[in-house]
Amino acid sequence: MNNHNSGYSKSFESGRRIKPALWHADYCLLRGLADMIRRFANQYVKPGARILDYGCGAKPYRPLFPDDCEYVGVDTCASSYADHVVAPSGGCLYRMGHSTSFSPRRWYI
Repeated sequence: MNNHNSGYSKSFESGRRIKPALWHADYCLLRGLADMIRRFANQYVKPGARILDYGCGAKPYRPLFPDDCEYVGVDTCASSYADHVVAPSGGCLYRMGHSTSFSPRRWYI
């Protein structure tokens, strides 16, 4: 859908998850998931939408969404890709090492 120049769109995970090779053990799962996310993004996500990727990893699905949407990654471990870090229990949320308020209800997806 989009041509992102950020690191996440060039990551190994992004390529493997969006266009998995037939010989990958998880081909059927990843191919179906990528197709469903792509259809959802094309059908329901409008310009300016707010996307919350909970369990974002390396944000491999970011390229499937419009460039002008607000795409925020949340994960349970700090990484260069996650915008927010949440405890596995869903508790404390951190951004750049500081507590922050965060309400998932503000997000569409």
